[in-house]
Amino acid sequence: MVSNETQFAAREGSVNKYLETAVRTASPAKLRLMLLERAVGLCQAIAKRWREKQPELGYDEQTITLRDILTELLAGVGKSDLPVALQVADLYVFLTKHLTSAEMMRDVTMIEEIQIVLETEVETWRIVCETATQQTHRQTTTTTPHATSLNLQG
Repeated sequence: MVSNETQFAAREGSVNKYLETAVRTASPAKLRLMLLERAVGLCQAIAKRWREKQPELGYDEQTITLRDILTELLAGVGKSDLPVALQVADLYVFLTKHLTSAEMMRDVTMIEEIQIVLETEVETWRIVCETATQQTHRQTTTTTPHATSLNLQG
């Protein structure tokens, strides 16, 4: 008889393998989307935990992970003088500072504000990923007939 712990460990291992494969095969846009989705989930978890109990002030694992993700998202903007890149970089700097303030005050509202901004980013990157997938599909369907046709010209 297999114990519940063994079954849980097996499921967890399968999930980890799935995530590893998803990360290895994902496009840069999909990786960014995955980071954003994880950040939103962390905001939800932090807000819930802070609402339910009065933890001591200071840093915790979830807020550190959220900060790491925000830093990675900022690094992903790259060094560019394009106005849109500068605005996105400023956004992530602001979110990081806002997280620091939220941590110091244990302010759930500030975490929810971060979450709202990140949810907007998630929607934007979902559209980017869907558009890229549609374009790839269109390119595949327009090139496939030529690639698979038989050349009778000798």
